[in-house]
Amino acid sequence: MVKLENEAIGNKLVAIGEVGLDYFKSRSGKDKQKETFVAFIKLAKKLSLPLVIHCRDSQSDIYSILKDEFTDFKKIVFHCFSGPEDFLDKCLALGAMFSFTANITYPKATKLK
Repeated sequence: MVKLENEAIGNKLVAIGEVGLDYFKSRSGKDKQKETFVAFIKLAKKLSLPLVIHCRDSQSDIYSILKDEFTDFKKIVFHCFSGPEDFLDKCLALGAMFSFTANITYPKATKLK
């Protein structure tokens, strides 16, 4: 993990991310991804910065980790959201925000629209 002892660097940071879990064509193990994701969550909490999350085919694990790790910290932004509605509702209850990017323009994204 990078140490942020240099005040000049720390003052330029506005968020931690894009971090998360990606199980689509995963080239690294799920356990390593989860471990790294939790480390970034802890860094975001320590620095009181928003966490920008990437979530692909990993909704259950993302929600489980967020539910455990974000009990007192509500700065969550999902990048390029494409998950199911029940996942959206659960994460909204945690205080998460969502972005909808180019994926909303795809012809097959009727449910997302």
